[in-house]
Amino acid sequence: MLLSSYDYAATTDPIALLSSLLAIHPRMSARVVPSIVDMARICISNGSTELLLKSIKFLSSSAIVSDPHGASIAWSFLSSLVGDGIPASVRSSVLRILPGMCAGNKKLRSRIRAIIGKSLASKEPIVRTAAMASLSDLAIKDLLRDIEEIVGWIQVGLKDEEAAVSYFALLSLKYLVSNDELDFDLVIRVLGKRLGIDLDDMSNLLDVLGDGLVLEGFVMLLAEAGFEEEDEEEEKDDNAGGPIVSAQSTKAVTLLINLALSPGSSSNIRVQMSTLKSLSGFKSQLLGLDAEVLRSWDVSGADDEAIAAKKRYEDIKHITLTSLDLLTVDEPLADSEHDSLVNEAIQSITSIMVTLLRKKRTDRLCSEELLERAKDKEKGDSRSRVAKTALASLPDYDTILRMYEDDPNVSSATAVMCSISDGNLSTENMISQMSDLFADFVSERFTEPHMQAIHIMALVDGMRSLKRSIDREPEQQELFRMAISEIQSWVSSGEEAYVALALFAVGVGTDLHPEMADEATSIQNSILQGFDTLMFDSEEVKLLCLCLVASKLSHSADSRVADIIDRLEKYFASLFDGQVAFGVMFGMSVLVNHLVQDGNLTRSDPSDAWRRKQARRVISLFLSSLNNCLTLSSPTVTSLEACALNETSATDLKEECAQFDEPFVKDRALHTLKSLMIGWGQSFQAIAALDAELSGCILSIIDKLPWKSGKAFALPAAYKSCIEAGVRDQNDLSNEISSVSSRLEYSVDDPSLGHMVFAIANLSQLRSRAEMMEAETEAVKNIIQAIMDPGREVSGDRRQLAVLSAMSLIGEVRGLSFLSSGLHTHTKKDLIASTSEFLKVVALNDSEDTKTREAAMVSLGLMCGMKASDKKVKNSVEKSKNDRSVNFKEILQGKEDTLMLSILIRINASHSVITTAAYGDPTRTSASKKLAVLLKSLKAVALPGNVSRVIEVTLNDCNKEEVDLKTSCIKLLTSQLVSRRRVGFDGRGFVDLYTRISKMSPEALHKLVGSSNVPVMMTAISDLIPQLPTSAGEDALTNLWTTCQYDLASSFRAQSAIEYFLGLKSLLVSVGSASKKNVVSPAILRCIQKLLMTTFFQDMCQYAGPSPKSYEATSDAEKLWIAYAECVNEISDSSTISEYEVNNDNLFGLSVCSPVLKQSVVLRKVELNISRLEWLGTGSESENHTIRIALTSLVAFGHQFSSISELKVSILSLFDLMLVKGIDTLSLEVLAVQVAFWWSSLQMDQLDILDSPVLQAPTETSLLLTRNLCFKMQAWSLDMIVKFISMCIRDLPPKLAFVCQMTKISDDVANKALRVLSAATAAADDVGDESTNVRRKHAMTCLRMVVQLMRGGEQ
Repeated sequence: MLLSSYDYAATTDPIALLSSLLAIHPRMSARVVPSIVDMARICISNGSTELLLKSIKFLSSSAIVSDPHGASIAWSFLSSLVGDGIPASVRSSVLRILPGMCAGNKKLRSRIRAIIGKSLASKEPIVRTAAMASLSDLAIKDLLRDIEEIVGWIQVGLKDEEAAVSYFALLSLKYLVSNDELDFDLVIRVLGKRLGIDLDDMSNLLDVLGDGLVLEGFVMLLAEAGFEEEDEEEEKDDNAGGPIVSAQSTKAVTLLINLALSPGSSSNIRVQMSTLKSLSGFKSQLLGLDAEVLRSWDVSGADDEAIAAKKRYEDIKHITLTSLDLLTVDEPLADSEHDSLVNEAIQSITSIMVTLLRKKRTDRLCSEELLERAKDKEKGDSRSRVAKTALASLPDYDTILRMYEDDPNVSSATAVMCSISDGNLSTENMISQMSDLFADFVSERFTEPHMQAIHIMALVDGMRSLKRSIDREPEQQELFRMAISEIQSWVSSGEEAYVALALFAVGVGTDLHPEMADEATSIQNSILQGFDTLMFDSEEVKLLCLCLVASKLSHSADSRVADIIDRLEKYFASLFDGQVAFGVMFGMSVLVNHLVQDGNLTRSDPSDAWRRKQARRVISLFLSSLNNCLTLSSPTVTSLEACALNETSATDLKEECAQFDEPFVKDRALHTLKSLMIGWGQSFQAIAALDAELSGCILSIIDKLPWKSGKAFALPAAYKSCIEAGVRDQNDLSNEISSVSSRLEYSVDDPSLGHMVFAIANLSQLRSRAEMMEAETEAVKNIIQAIMDPGREVSGDRRQLAVLSAMSLIGEVRGLSFLSSGLHTHTKKDLIASTSEFLKVVALNDSEDTKTREAAMVSLGLMCGMKASDKKVKNSVEKSKNDRSVNFKEILQGKEDTLMLSILIRINASHSVITTAAYGDPTRTSASKKLAVLLKSLKAVALPGNVSRVIEVTLNDCNKEEVDLKTSCIKLLTSQLVSRRRVGFDGRGFVDLYTRISKMSPEALHKLVGSSNVPVMMTAISDLIPQLPTSAGEDALTNLWTTCQYDLASSFRAQSAIEYFLGLKSLLVSVGSASKKNVVSPAILRCIQKLLMTTFFQDMCQYAGPSPKSYEATSDAEKLWIAYAECVNEISDSSTISEYEVNNDNLFGLSVCSPVLKQSVVLRKVELNISRLEWLGTGSESENHTIRIALTSLVAFGHQFSSISELKVSILSLFDLMLVKGIDTLSLEVLAVQVAFWWSSLQMDQLDILDSPVLQAPTETSLLLTRNLCFKMQAWSLDMIVKFISMCIRDLPPKLAFVCQMTKISDDVANKALRVLSAATAAADDVGDESTNVRRKHAMTCLRMVVQLMRGGEQ
């Protein structure tokens, strides 16, 4: 009926339906072909072109021609359409489908060949073109034999007036050469004679062949250039060299290179693209890039061969780079064919670059130079070259935490706060840990300002680490609110919680979620409003919080900053004897630093001028406070205060400050003066940047103060800043150190000894000469040892400073000195270890002075914080995530005149365009295309690990629509993880980048790499895991599976999980083969086994189980379960799955996996579970889901009963179950499917068939039964599934009778079936559900047929 419909577009495609039918029943082709032939004749008469073409194509399909009778009918009709008198369009269409017929039935070869030969003599150009194109197709499929006559046809076609005929003639020659039917050199020589072309003369070639199809065909033919064939005697000669490039091949390659070098010689883009494609297929030796010759470039006296090779290399490099620049220009394309040509050409360029990079060893050696230069650069970085062994000697976080838990107090709590880092705790744990220790953290107050400084800096670092940790989490807003809520709850422990709240709010950037920024602003406003309320208990905390908020407001030049400084001035004016609390001095130092850093000191912009003014007001307050601490106010200090406030030069005061006499200090002002020195120490760099001369004068004043003033806390920072500003030099520093050292010779009873030791310990670190620094360090160590001698009676203050001095020898003290944290680069691990042990002994010594123990405990926390700080600096955690700027020139380097260098230069240029041009801009589109090709070409070589930075930055700078560029980045990353490629190179950077990416949330990962590239990432699992430590490997496996789980839950994107399992399988196989390069620890193997048996299996059951899916999804589900099962098959112990209790959630998974578990108990458990399940009817959603799972699972394990003995046991047990449970269970369905699968796989001898009349059973289900039918069923509706199972039941009686006859259980089964039928008949009235009634009716009918066949013989 469908074939008779002329309204073809309005009906279902009948041709497609017939093709599907013949795929199952090929013998029906003889019945189908006549109808198609009749329809084709009608189409010819009435001009129905579309249906005619579909009919002709169908008649030439393999389903038709593979059947002898169908092929005969189809050939009789089609051969009649190529004779004279048939329209040329019909003849050409038939000719084009002949190669397909020949591939389907090679017996038609001679007939097809005769028709093509006859058609080549036609007067119609379209017919000749179609005939020659078909001849070319036959050559492609290697279906041409006895080619003497064919070569004659081709020679005639080469001179055909129709260019297309000559084009296909050349293609025919190309494929005949490719199939070794013709020799390339012979073909080229014959063409030279026939066409009069000379490969050495490109102008002659263009004159003869023109600039169109013929030239394109000739260029494609040249791609078959190759090596000369060796004689057998030559092959046996061990001394013979490698294959020799033939003379014509050398000319062909040279011609192609010259043609590519002169794009103006051919304006046809197809010719240009074909030229590149031909070159891309050549091996390096054919291109003249012999490795030995290339390595001789730099040798003096290079011979002509080396010079020629270098020129050839330069020419090919020029071709690739020039073509890439031209093809990646974003211009409107003429059509889709043009776009396809460009894409093919880009692939060819990539292939050529890969060939050059693989062969040119010097290109790869440039990466070694890169490493050396990078190492030289890192040597100059005073923060990132600390030895790993030194870092490992520092105390760890767990040690500090245990010490706090053993003795919780303010010093141990401060130590823990110093050591808390986002590198050793998760965000939630960090918040929890801070909350647990905050009460102890504020339980007491340190009496000395320097201990107060360390205490408050611990809180600063803790809040900074917490904020940094939140920034890296996907749930930023939720964690931010959690942190705010927890910090607010700390207020009950002490008002220092307001300081923590202010510090945390100040750290919030403007680029965060608007609600988070609003909440931070709300906190700031609350603090500002709290000045005039009872929010704060002490003036110190109030002013400190105000200064912290002001430091945030300075960025936007907020006028409220000036108001806060006004309040500070009033506070200083109201003080008696100038006694200022430490917190106020600390807050002022933070404020002045931000005022200087947030502005530009050289600009005349009003906001910058305003910031400079406010900073000077704060500096004047410092100087005013100094005067208030002196017994007699100093005119010199007053003058400096005026210079700072009025922005006048301090040059005239330099001499006066240098002659400043040591002043007398008020005894009750010593605390304030020490606080001032610490504040100056932390802000001196800002003061020097603002006014270098003023900073020099202040240093002169500080230097004349007595040691008891605490000047030791300001001198190191002051000298460091003044030396950098140019107002002091190394000689001044040497004089200062000499002056202090001379006093160190005095007795340890000197009250100032502790301060001097601390000063010398820090000043010595500024030395430019290492030997002098080492000598002074040894002197300091000896004095510290003398002070800490248990036999000496030394005050607690001096012993406390001695402990901090010991700490200063290995690194800077946080809160003192330079306002920074980190180990000194020259620090040795022995010194760190000895200092750490010394501090532990002091901290745990109950007989030691309390102040000394507190200093030792806090110092241990500072040392632990140094470990986290140096790791962050070395790994650039924050920079890699937030700073999108990178100096590509420092990372990407190469030797001169190499392709590598040219590629790297273009990578740098293309990336610059991407970061500056908006998405959609033509220049950015072009740069994105080019960068993708360049990165793809680098897959050919092993790269140093720091090139991973290029990949990371490029991924972050990509727009989500630039998928090709993201793909190139990910493929380059995964290619560098292959361990066998890392010879001579450290690929750790790529491993670290991969693991960092894998830790991202699934949403962030998809956004970064693109959804289509997540599966590509998973392919690297087998290469990644062996390179990771055990714990990191376990984390990577879990993190990557989290992404797979997310994909499965999101519209069932299964490709990531499929690649994940394939990678695991490859890893497990490599372990089984004892490959040394892929050996993983037993712990990793146990982890994989546990994940496979628990987490993975449960997730697979949840997301890949029976549920309505599209046809594409069912295919993915099949591949996913197969990949998972293959992984399970590779592990040694799969008993965990066998121990699962069968339920609705895991029924399908157990059914699918039962073959690889190698345990029949699983199969029986599944069978029993389904058999006992009662038919619930089709109604509610839950009932439908249960039935779907059961029936799909039934089909999943039904094919496993291949043995008739197993089937016999199953038949008897199922009938026993029906005797107990009745026919309302799924026992009959289980039996029907098992028998159907067994029947479809039945193999019998001919004698068995003759003696078995019941083999004439219906086979409706045989059209659908396959091993993996359970996955295809997921695309079916529940009604279709039920109908299929019903078909199995209808087919069951004769098949079951046959099985029972073979196993001699017919009487037993017939008896049981009769008893089940009797029970079902008696209970028929008790059922009311319509679907259940229908099913019961079918089941009873089936059982009657079973009894009838077994007792009465044939039906």
